[in-house]
Amino acid sequence: MDASTAMTLSNVIISDKTLQGKRKSDFDFVVEKPLNEIMWKVITENPTWEFRVPEYYGQIKSATADEKARITVTKFVVCKDGEVVGAIDRDYRYDQGGYVFSITSNTIRSERERVGAYRTKDAKKALAAIKKTFNPKSMTERMNDALGEAARAISRQAGRKRGDYANNMHKLMPLMKNFVLDVKADEFKQYAMGNGQLTLLSQLRATGLEMLTVEDIETKFKSGKDTSLVLLSNGKYVVKTGDEVQLYDDNTLPVDMRGKLGMLKLVEPEQMIEGVGCRATAEVFVLLSAARELA
Repeated sequence: MDASTAMTLSNVIISDKTLQGKRKSDFDFVVEKPLNEIMWKVITENPTWEFRVPEYYGQIKSATADEKARITVTKFVVCKDGEVVGAIDRDYRYDQGGYVFSITSNTIRSERERVGAYRTKDAKKALAAIKKTFNPKSMTERMNDALGEAARAISRQAGRKRGDYANNMHKLMPLMKNFVLDVKADEFKQYAMGNGQLTLLSQLRATGLEMLTVEDIETKFKSGKDTSLVLLSNGKYVVKTGDEVQLYDDNTLPVDMRGKLGMLKLVEPEQMIEGVGCRATAEVFVLLSAARELA
């Protein structure tokens, strides 16, 4: 008997997706090298084990008029009493000139920190590794697995709930902000004072106004409307407003631009003045052509 014949035994399980609604008897089987050397022995000598062929390791060749459809098998996942105890696979090794046995199990993974599989070209060594290491997990191993599963489940749920909470808080924040700073502003001011945070509340209001100034300039600059870009170059002013570019000197520069530039020259680069504009660098300025109207 050979490995292909062993595939028809009841303890060999082919995935439903591979069978596509058919029975095993509707197919011929080919167990690829080198697994064909050992699988008859392993399957028949361990009738209480289940040998499952994963979906992507059972490839179908269509039937012809003279033969059945064929399933080519390259891997077995082995279960004992419903528990996965190992896998019998193959791996291509250039240094050995072809495919070799690749045996994995919990025991092998724990013994081999860097490599999680035992690989050999020798069928007898592969059989010995299967016999020695395909064992159910110990109670300690099962408890460690349970501990890991519990930790992962709790972590996943904690992450989801934190995300849900943050999402709901984000949606409510504008309403809460309006209630605290506008609807009940006086009460909140007293509450902040009682908790020694009145200075922080004042800073919040100040930075809020600064933010409005910056956002106003940013919006207008990005839209290209109501702003002029000014570049100081060799004592001249190159001014771009919309698509139009003009060159001015101290005498020809429009009065409204001259006043705003004078103000911006007094501040450091990257500073902004409400209703005036921004000093981007020592030579580059953005001027607002109209004062911002506060809501």
